[in-house]
Amino acid sequence: MPAPVLPPWFLPFCDPAADRLKLLAQVLHAAVIPFELVRTGSFRHVQVRGNRSQVPQAGEKVLVAHYDRVAGVPGANDNGASVLALVDYLRRSHKSEPLRVVFTDGEELASGAPASEQGAYALARHWGPIPGLFPVVLDMTGIGDTVVLGHLGEHLIRKTRSESLPTDLDAYARARLGARRWLATCGAGDTIEVNTPFSDDLGLFLAGIPAVQISLLPRKQALAYRQLREEPGELGGVAPGDLPPAWRTMHTAGDRPEALWPASRVLMTEILDKLESYRIS
Repeated sequence: MPAPVLPPWFLPFCDPAADRLKLLAQVLHAAVIPFELVRTGSFRHVQVRGNRSQVPQAGEKVLVAHYDRVAGVPGANDNGASVLALVDYLRRSHKSEPLRVVFTDGEELASGAPASEQGAYALARHWGPIPGLFPVVLDMTGIGDTVVLGHLGEHLIRKTRSESLPTDLDAYARARLGARRWLATCGAGDTIEVNTPFSDDLGLFLAGIPAVQISLLPRKQALAYRQLREEPGELGGVAPGDLPPAWRTMHTAGDRPEALWPASRVLMTEILDKLESYRIS
């Protein structure tokens, strides 16, 4: 498959002054993809559900990526690349109805803000408990050839053992196992499991919905980062200098479209198409 060229809408989407919600709505309108706004407090999430119910159902697979970014930065890899991957997915032809896609608002928390203020947390509370739901959170998927599967949520459960955390450890472990089996069918080599920084999986997780988070990294960086983060340390995050080079531009002016890998976009095509047909038990 030839390397894809970034679509014309993506550069304006990464303009630091862009209204990302307005641009995303325009892109979906132009592609004749019906969508709706799901409002949870001040957050405005964009949902593409086709003929499905407004709220996900038990056992459903859901694709999630935040469209917001830190104010004043391009946000190409964090998280424009994942938005692009999901728009690409929705624009492709499908043998059956495509999976539900949710572009979330409010992932980028202000410094020191509790996770309960995250948009994904409000969305999960809006949905309520859904047995067997399989949300796949995409974040920083624009640079790299190796899938990184975050598993910091499980460490959080094991370390705190808090009754205030409603997410069931066994359910979370089953979700990760299902993700590993699905990712093994994709052309990305061995999946690297790493204690990554949280994304929307944190908000979903704290509201009682196990979610898996996938990102991409160049393989050498993924292996080095796994060794560095073998122990989770501070569960809330990681020092910027300890991040892999591909991720050090996040939240900065350096997170620009020209840094994205065309091959990563091709890989995301295979990953998402395989999930559509893969049976998660």
